[in-house]
Amino acid sequence: DNVRILGAFRKYGGSGLGLSIAKNLTAPMDGKIEVQNQLGVGTTFSVDLPFDIVVQEAGTRQVQE
Repeated sequence: DNVRILGAFRKYGGSGLGLSIAKNLTAPMDGKIEVQNQLGVGTTFSVDLPFDIVVQEAGTRQVQE
């Protein structure tokens, strides 16, 4: 199914490199890319990156996990 999606990008003028670049940026950060496709509607790409939230208050620093 993903091959068909990438083929559609090439058909409509894309080079197909965007998803590969996103994967190369996401993987080292232990992230993931999800693809949802609905025929006749379109495709949604989601990127999930597991960052910690850092809270900084008057000279202290706390990491929330």
